[in-house]
Amino acid sequence: MKEIIEYYNNYDEEGRLKKKNRLPEYITTMRYIEKYLTPNSRFENSLMH
Repeated sequence: MKEIIEYYNNYDEEGRLKKKNRLPEYITTMRYIEKYLTPNSRFENSLMH
């Protein structure tokens, strides 16, 4: 599990999503983030505990 966490911590997910061929995925992701997260929301990564 540690290897998976380290991989994603060092992976440029935002850069990947902003590539032209990934734009639909980026737009969809941002819509869900904006829909379900409020300005005061907090995200806790339970895998880090």
